[in-house]
Amino acid sequence: MLRALLFIVALLCTLPAYAQSADYMGYLEQLININGYSPEQSPHNERSREVLSDRVIDKTNHVVGEVRDVFLNDQGEIMRLDADFNRLKIGTSRLVLDYKDMNIEPSGNGYKLGITDDQLIDMFPRLKALQKAYKPAQPLYALQSFQGAALNDTQGHKLGQVEDVLFDKLGGRADFLFVSLTYKTMSGRTLALPFDALFYAPGYKKPQITAPDALVQAMLEVAGRK
Repeated sequence: MLRALLFIVALLCTLPAYAQSADYMGYLEQLININGYSPEQSPHNERSREVLSDRVIDKTNHVVGEVRDVFLNDQGEIMRLDADFNRLKIGTSRLVLDYKDMNIEPSGNGYKLGITDDQLIDMFPRLKALQKAYKPAQPLYALQSFQGAALNDTQGHKLGQVEDVLFDKLGGRADFLFVSLTYKTMSGRTLALPFDALFYAPGYKKPQITAPDALVQAMLEVAGRK
């Protein structure tokens, strides 16, 4: 923490006044703290491949399926869970569940449903019908679609592309985008960026991701000193 504080003070001595905005300073502190270690290798973060290979368990801890994808909102919250329930042996087994309605929680050994496997089997036809009729109230983004998605600034310049999405330790929320950078002095560097600091919009196959100006300024400073 002291090292990060000294780094910020040193940067302030070299920055013009316009760069010392509250937004910029907030992002700068975040990036220094996040990237002061290797977040993509930290036991406190779960990588997307671990989320996508996780299991679905019922409320009695019986394995009932495997995760195929998760759908995130722009704050990194899991809103829907796409899973294959082939273990139930009930025919068409692929189903997308509403994360909150089904009381799904990350449990360390998978994603835990708030119901038993028997209850899930009974509900399956109705859940399939709800899936077909579902219309999201807000844009949602499939985790698998983030791989290789471009990160741009507000002027449309490409800053780099997403290498991974890093979740909290249990896989319950997306905390960071891990990005390979290609822009100016950042080229060849990687940074973990706060997921909820970026702007998202639906795109063709992949989300359109934009970094606000103050965050880009902080990225240039931190990446230039890695």
